[in-house]
Amino acid sequence: MSTVCNSSSESGLRPSGKIPGGPAAQGLYDPQFEHDACGVGFVAHVEGKRSHRILEMALEVTSAQYGIFRLLEGGGSRLVTKAVAGAGLGHPYTQTLAMDSPSISMWVVQNRQPVLISDLTEEPWSSIYFPLDANVRMQSELAVPLISASGRVLGVLNLESPYKNAFTDDDRILLQSFATQAVIAIQEVRLLDAVQEIPQLLLTRTRNEVLERLATLACDLLNAASSGIWLVGENGAGLVAGARDRSGNTFLSMKECSELRAFFTDEVNLVPRWRLPESLARGLFEDGSWNFIWLAPLSSLQDSKSWGWFAVFVLLEDASQGGEWEKKVMGMLAHFSGMAILYASHLEELRKTQEQRAVAEMFAAVGDLATNLLHQLNNKVGTIPVRVQGIQDKCADLLAEDRYLANNLVEIERSAMEAMMAVREHLIHLHPMQISLVNLKACVEMALESANLGPGIQVEETGLAELPQIPAAQQSLKLVFTNLLENAARAMGGKGKIMINGQLRDESVRVLVTDSGPGIPPEMHDRIFDLSYSSGQEAHAGKLGFGLWWVRALMMRLGGSIRVESDGKTGTTFILQFPKAGQ
Repeated sequence: MSTVCNSSSESGLRPSGKIPGGPAAQGLYDPQFEHDACGVGFVAHVEGKRSHRILEMALEVTSAQYGIFRLLEGGGSRLVTKAVAGAGLGHPYTQTLAMDSPSISMWVVQNRQPVLISDLTEEPWSSIYFPLDANVRMQSELAVPLISASGRVLGVLNLESPYKNAFTDDDRILLQSFATQAVIAIQEVRLLDAVQEIPQLLLTRTRNEVLERLATLACDLLNAASSGIWLVGENGAGLVAGARDRSGNTFLSMKECSELRAFFTDEVNLVPRWRLPESLARGLFEDGSWNFIWLAPLSSLQDSKSWGWFAVFVLLEDASQGGEWEKKVMGMLAHFSGMAILYASHLEELRKTQEQRAVAEMFAAVGDLATNLLHQLNNKVGTIPVRVQGIQDKCADLLAEDRYLANNLVEIERSAMEAMMAVREHLIHLHPMQISLVNLKACVEMALESANLGPGIQVEETGLAELPQIPAAQQSLKLVFTNLLENAARAMGGKGKIMINGQLRDESVRVLVTDSGPGIPPEMHDRIFDLSYSSGQEAHAGKLGFGLWWVRALMMRLGGSIRVESDGKTGTTFILQFPKAGQ
């Protein structure tokens, strides 16, 4: 907080007991603007020293003593106080002014021209005058709009005096010239702040957090009603970030908007609202406080691939207000959005690579243990069938008389052989994989034969025959599908439908396994792949019981990935993604 102290007799004025101004001003003292330490002067500001300095210089160039500086926010829907100054101010009125509220400041914004008022007691000014302070009765005022080179109003500078005829035309011309320079300074400072902030965000925040901040910055820098970022995905263009209100709600109502694709080009483009179908315009942003939309494509920095677009909703008198400065700001924000997307994708690739390496190292270590374990089991359990056969040969007469003993020996031999077979079958997955080209449809068919699905499960296959062969280990891939199929059957209680769908993408091959069960709650989507996760279901004979952890680990070893989609109410889809041969 700074203080503008002046020895003028104006500082000796005291409150009259009544708040000057019309009814709109009654009871609107804002306590966030407090007295300075000396108790006689007053300056408050929200955006730091910059806002105060602008107002202070305006007072200096005109030799005025009282003033208030407001900037338009919320897409031009409100004037927000940034600084107020004057000697003897006790209760300044600094609350936000809505566009439809009667005030001289709003008159200046709406008429886009300065006003010099010699006597505030005269009409029409007396009825719309919004007082500066409860302690000081003002008699004259000079208000000038801050208008950018493109014609966009940024705010208002108000200078006031307790004397009539305190300002002249020379003061008006001088303040207008100063306002022009102030606009340039405000725009440059805002842009510089954004440029300094964004790199830090890229390094410390998630992709969506960065995009949310860029959407908010777009509204601040372009005085926009709202903004949003749509990224193109498999199901169209989805909203991933949007400017939000104080409650954290996005202003935008249309989450999927592929229709916007028809209106953007390879460069930043200003599109009038009338060019959009009304259903699209209202679906995007129901609020009518916009008539133009800035559209900037989000493209890869490495190739021509389009990721989506950045849209900013603005209120302009005509297209000429969309000047070069606004266009450059949109281009900059779109560029940083592309950087955030690219950086996030690189981090994700790095995370996957590190995860795959960790899994490979773990399996290599466990594989050595498994080899030693299998050797020890062979030495111990593998001798059981041999010893049983020896007993059967030497004690044939006794076993013929004692069927109980004979049957138990047969069961012991069978159990030992099954145990060794189960151990060999599962521990083989811990050894290095023998990668070869594998037919996915054949693997699915093998899994269906070995899976215990039951008669109440229907299985439907689509698109598998058209898929190319992929580099994989057939037995490991069979285990992946078997596990998913048996999990789906258990989730549906032994009765339902499983759909297996093959899809060929530009850079990958996908298999979707969908069931008609109760679904998996979204908050459980990551946990189900943990080694420690348990669904509470009983383990099945011959199974190690690691469940989806095995599936995920095997997919990572194959260079692929698995994720789950479910709303927790109507079915579950596991999406397996494999690299194409040669990648």
